[in-house]
Amino acid sequence: MNAPITHNCAQGSDEWRALRAKYLTASEASAANGESQYQKRSDLIKAKATGIVADVSDSTQYLFDKGHQAEAAARPIVEAQLG
Repeated sequence: MNAPITHNCAQGSDEWRALRAKYLTASEASAANGESQYQKRSDLIKAKATGIVADVSDSTQYLFDKGHQAEAAARPIVEAQLG
């Protein structure tokens, strides 16, 4: 199995958007496996093939922001555990 490729870029940055447009990212794994409650696999494939991504509603952006806050809060804890 190939080692995962990691990139160090801020979520929401232009570099991050370019990566998501070109590659399947970890946050899309559940949709790619047909297991996401938020995105159909066929919609993910269509977005990757066409480059057309649906607009994000205010309510969805709110959920994204809360998730980003939770990730930021958890990151130092996990980093300390991993050394």
